[in-house]
Amino acid sequence: MMGFLLFKPAPVHIAMMGLGGGSLATFCHSQLPRSRMTVLEINPEVIALRKPFCVPDDDARFEVIEVDGAVYVATQTATCDVLLVDGFDENGQPPALCSQGFYDDCFNALTPDGVLAVNLHYEDAAYPLWLARLQRSFGGHVTEIPALEKSNCIVFASRAMALPAPRQISVQAALSGLDSSARQQLKAEFARITWTMRGASLA
Repeated sequence: MMGFLLFKPAPVHIAMMGLGGGSLATFCHSQLPRSRMTVLEINPEVIALRKPFCVPDDDARFEVIEVDGAVYVATQTATCDVLLVDGFDENGQPPALCSQGFYDDCFNALTPDGVLAVNLHYEDAAYPLWLARLQRSFGGHVTEIPALEKSNCIVFASRAMALPAPRQISVQAALSGLDSSARQQLKAEFARITWTMRGASLA
């Protein structure tokens, strides 16, 4: 999901649905010191585990809120540069986080050049329906990046006129603000994303 940096390398405000084990939120907090982050988590039991999982304390640029993510985005208008949707429950994708209305609200919550990244079950029978809804909400400005094992797929969508063409994306620029360890960790995956986009554009 960190591939959003290929499209938005210096976000001011990142909103993320689903705290989980906290690894993604902690990574963003550590590696993007100029970004403010709002983490939305509906389950108080998950939030209660933030200290054992070493999730940072709330401060001026990091906050964990107990809230239904679908309700939160419905109240936002052009406030998020990046919106990360990584919400799952025991049954998989919660219906509230993959409805047409939800994706419409995500579009409205983004700044004019904001980017949405959604983690979806690629092999779920409903995946084509979710993708069609994203296409409809974002005017077709989406790109699919299946995980290597293809069990999941990250779908990126832009509120701008279109996502950048692969030749316009700089992996170096996306990595430039990260420390050397993070750059090494993400470089190969960022290159794979651009190659996947290039192949899709030629198909």
